[in-house]
Amino acid sequence: MAIDRDISLTELGDPATEPARLAEIAHAFPDLAPQITAHPNVYPDLVAWLAAHRAVPLSPAAAVTLTRRTPLLATAEAEHIPPPPAPARKTLVGIGIGAFTLILVIVVAVVAFAYRGSAPTFFADGGSDGGDSDGGAAATVACPSGSTQVMWSNWDGGATLVCKFESGGYVMIVANGGSLAQSEDVTSTPTGYSSSLAEVGFGGWVVWLPNGSDGIAATSWGNSDFGDASGEPPAASGIAACPSGSYPLSLSQWSGGWLLICGISSEQPTSFSYLDGSRSGSGGNLNLSGGRYCGTDENESEVCVSAAPALVQFTPADDGYSTRFSVTSNYFAGSGVGGQGKGTGAYGVAAPGSTAEDQVGYLVAILEKSAEARSAVNSVLAPLNACSVSSDDVAALQTLTQARTDLLDALHSTPVDQVPGGDNLLAQLTSAIQLSQQADLGYVDAAQIMSSGDCSNGKGTYRNALNIADQAEAAKQAFVDSWNGSIAATFGVGTYTAKDI
Repeated sequence: MAIDRDISLTELGDPATEPARLAEIAHAFPDLAPQITAHPNVYPDLVAWLAAHRAVPLSPAAAVTLTRRTPLLATAEAEHIPPPPAPARKTLVGIGIGAFTLILVIVVAVVAFAYRGSAPTFFADGGSDGGDSDGGAAATVACPSGSTQVMWSNWDGGATLVCKFESGGYVMIVANGGSLAQSEDVTSTPTGYSSSLAEVGFGGWVVWLPNGSDGIAATSWGNSDFGDASGEPPAASGIAACPSGSYPLSLSQWSGGWLLICGISSEQPTSFSYLDGSRSGSGGNLNLSGGRYCGTDENESEVCVSAAPALVQFTPADDGYSTRFSVTSNYFAGSGVGGQGKGTGAYGVAAPGSTAEDQVGYLVAILEKSAEARSAVNSVLAPLNACSVSSDDVAALQTLTQARTDLLDALHSTPVDQVPGGDNLLAQLTSAIQLSQQADLGYVDAAQIMSSGDCSNGKGTYRNALNIADQAEAAKQAFVDSWNGSIAATFGVGTYTAKDI
């Protein structure tokens, strides 16, 4: 006799529905496996039958539970034989403790199962679905006994789950298509976890499978130790794996491009790779300074990336203008998720957002902060003119020089890609500050010579520094002319004179 589907769905919502009736429904409508396996009267053989028939992909929770009980059938398509009959009713007293425990474990695991298309799905503890918006019911995959969940990722065709044992060590479970595997040979990395099954980086944001395959962008993800990245957009596709022996440290994305930094630790970067539109490259010789990674690619171009402001910068080997890209989203080991408008930049100034107005405002703010630090320059030059220099005067000039250095560092990570003529404008300003720094270093040398009592050589050094300062003044004027002529009125900000820079 035919079974009505709507009536069956109603019966599946009734906790009193008999196990034998569940078997009849399973045989008629195997696609209702999620509801059947979640029913409190489901029995282990029926769960195994549904898994063997693969009417729908088996959830990782049910798969792990069943693998512990008995190996799953490897056949992709089993014969359409009826499901096994329900066991005879027994009293609770008559059920062996081991059998009762097994049934309880299976019921608890499969209640957590929810069907969401073709990929197995892991979810964060507490029933959160990590930002999925498909309207499906949330589910929780239990880690093995004695362990707790620390990272999970859903991706197209599979999922990963990492659990930490109370006694130490980890287990990684990887569901890929129709297969499920797990490994306890798991290493904690600067941004995630690594095993022979997969490399999971950036808090679960990107997954790399073995054999050097490109990264798979997670569709939803979460972790307990590496900073919340669940609100970020999916990572770019095709991100190369890190070389053997190194791990993902930083990933930055912008419109049409990405940059990956690999290394041993956040302080030990070793290599990088990038894609910018149709151009790709890689390189090494990396260093970390002021929260900024820099290295050279195969064309000897300098490639730099900073966490906040989130910026990637390419400078050709011929010292031409740098090309800068504001990063929409990034992840750095030790600091977690960033991007436009997140975090603080130089001098504690809030990182700019994505508009030209934001970027101009940020540049104004750091110039003001630098001016505050240089406010003593005029009084410091007076002792040099008189060749009467004390140790306090030398210290003041050193402070001035450091202020120039700080401003240069700030300019290196200043985004101007949305500002009309921004690259040229920043190049003018950077050139002017570099010359001013050279002049300041000359002032320090002259002051140290004069303080030792050698006015003659001290004055010669001082004159050379003044000549460089004149060049700096001309460079500052070039920047000021550009700023006052095109930026001040357009963006409603103040004008400058050369002495203000």
